[in-house]
Amino acid sequence: MGKTALALELAAMLNCQAPDVGARPCGSCSSCRRIGRNSHQGVAVIAPTGAAFSIDQVRELETDLPLSPQEGGYKVRILTEFSTATREAQNALLKTLEEPPAHAVLILTATAKELLAPTIVSRCQVLTLRPVPTAVIRADLIRRGLPEDEAAALAAESAGRPGWALQALEDDALRQQRKRALQAAADLPHRRRAERIRRAEEWGKRGREAVLDDLELWRLWWHDQMLALAGAGDGYLMPAAERPPALTGIDAAGAARVLGHLGDIDEKIRRNANLRLALTVLVLRLPHLVDSKGS
Repeated sequence: MGKTALALELAAMLNCQAPDVGARPCGSCSSCRRIGRNSHQGVAVIAPTGAAFSIDQVRELETDLPLSPQEGGYKVRILTEFSTATREAQNALLKTLEEPPAHAVLILTATAKELLAPTIVSRCQVLTLRPVPTAVIRADLIRRGLPEDEAAALAAESAGRPGWALQALEDDALRQQRKRALQAAADLPHRRRAERIRRAEEWGKRGREAVLDDLELWRLWWHDQMLALAGAGDGYLMPAAERPPALTGIDAAGAARVLGHLGDIDEKIRRNANLRLALTVLVLRLPHLVDSKGS
């Protein structure tokens, strides 16, 4: 939803050498340009080094943060996907969040605040981001030179994520992976137990972040499947061209249960559960639909 982009905008606002009357960064001063190039010494984006944000990363941050910024202004540290942090890492950050140095600003991003310890949330100002309207993303893609029909398709596929749309504009592999993920969502309910387990093992090899992206698509797909099974006329989240036809052998309540399973597995993976085991549990929880696909 643009969490890191917004965090960098805030960092630029704090360090801009010529902010306008609306307190927005000018985008053209030396400080703004270097933040845009990730070369400003006072601003750093810190991501998990592995599957989770570790206590060692927090300790390194606490050693660095008290030092005065070399360029003046504010020292801004953006901790991305802090919802993956171990409980020890979250606890270690509490004192710094409570009493940060006067020259320092910490920005934490997370998929959902419920994945953070309440003590972390209580020490932060929470900004809740919503999906960006498709029309806004489409207009931006057109401004970037994309033909209108291609911009409309890419904006619809983005599901309100402008960052994903911009990445897909540069890398078609993202769009191809989206198609594979949606095909898997439609296909797996028709497969036998052994085939499901085999695919879960292959899926897990793609890595935690890639799996989480796929699960988000699955949630969109099953949400729309639930509406299709209920005979809804609107409320769909996916582009019309990708909207799933209603499955046979399952009702809307069954699709809602799958949505619940997806949310449960997504949360477990974000809390650093064993990826292969979590995906195996998920695929075995899917409904078993008997048809002509060899089930």
